[in-house]
Amino acid sequence: MISSPVIHPKEENDVINAWVDEDDQHIEVHLDQTARTRKLRKQHMNNDIVSGDTFTSLLKERFQTRELAWATSGASDADAQEDSEMAGLLATSGSMLADDKAKALPSGRLDIKRLVDANAAGPSAKEINAVRFHPNGSMLLAAGEDKYLRFFRVDGEKNEMRLSVRFNDMAIKNAQFVGGSTSGEVVIGGRKPYFYSYDTGSGAVTKIPGCMGKNIKSHEVLAVSPHDGDGGWLAVAGQAGYVHLLSSREKTWVGDVKISRGGGVRALSFLDPNVLCASGGGAEVYLWDLRMMGNGGGSRLLHRFSHDDGTYTSSLACTPTTNPRAHKYAAVGAESGVVSVYDMAGAVQDPTTHSVSGPSKLKSVMNLTMKITSLAIHPSGELMAMASDHKKDHMKMVHLPSCSVFSNWPTERTPLGRVKCLDFSPGGAYLAQGDHRGKVMLYRLNHYSEA
Repeated sequence: MISSPVIHPKEENDVINAWVDEDDQHIEVHLDQTARTRKLRKQHMNNDIVSGDTFTSLLKERFQTRELAWATSGASDADAQEDSEMAGLLATSGSMLADDKAKALPSGRLDIKRLVDANAAGPSAKEINAVRFHPNGSMLLAAGEDKYLRFFRVDGEKNEMRLSVRFNDMAIKNAQFVGGSTSGEVVIGGRKPYFYSYDTGSGAVTKIPGCMGKNIKSHEVLAVSPHDGDGGWLAVAGQAGYVHLLSSREKTWVGDVKISRGGGVRALSFLDPNVLCASGGGAEVYLWDLRMMGNGGGSRLLHRFSHDDGTYTSSLACTPTTNPRAHKYAAVGAESGVVSVYDMAGAVQDPTTHSVSGPSKLKSVMNLTMKITSLAIHPSGELMAMASDHKKDHMKMVHLPSCSVFSNWPTERTPLGRVKCLDFSPGGAYLAQGDHRGKVMLYRLNHYSEA
């Protein structure tokens, strides 16, 4: 098992350059902790405990000789091969929905099987707040109240833990991969006026301040656009209905959008790489086109509509963009437990006809009775998971084309606990579910063949 050093960031100023971090002087790293970090030790060293500055220099030296390069493959010796093991995981391209399972998912009964817990090799002592599959399907991150960010290679059998990092000054409320299928960067947010970036390839930690003058007190509600490479967005919920938009590469402020009713922003999700959905206390959902914002222009409000339930929005989810054949849906979860499902196929301008028909309400799913805290839509657009952490075992699976709940799973006897977070793998074969006990339960969706 390869595990990263335990890193203790200090609550000080941010760092713009990942290799020059004034907080590094407050970090201690034990080089003898893992085989990976032992490779950084020099013969003249008398102590296995080094400062963050020294550790960063050692990493930089190894990185610049390409032994820790993220996309390295086919190394010439065993040491380089082991150091590039993490890179090899993420360099493997994940598959879309498999052609041999192209038949539509049937409604009624869900063919699902529980596997070994995704974090069995590195369980948490406290609740899990974030689970995310890497866009290529090779890895899963899990993070939560114990302040650890952990990475697992998910195979359904061993689910080996590859890395773990501890952030001493912040319980983790949100963690997401940034940069698409070839990137190993993660952004980490909590109830702090700053957030972190972690590079799984180099091991560099960067502390990033909130947008200057915006009075951001928390980075708990944060969404990442599904871009490959540069050009992506980080959307952060701010004060008084504002959503602050940052460049996903530089982490610098680009502009703002604002919901005009209902106070604060409670949920964010991207419908496509340049269309942001946001909702809050006014039971209204807003869709903005951000394409011009990155070129010095402003955002364009595409749609604004109210969900029928009328209570505050508590969760949002859109169909992932990993499968271009998938139908576009949006799900809006409310404090009442109602989930409103919308057909979003006409919400963005058709490139051929240039027509925009807007969102179309399909159904209000009313099978849960408590505040919806987690929503996830399957990359095929055929399936949705919805849950509330306000009640034990409060979760349902929905067949989206018919908007009907699966009858056979979960049942009253399914040991789900209090579900805190959900995610489907990019190919659709896995469902990961984090709970209040520190477990990440893993399920195999047998209709789909690729992770």
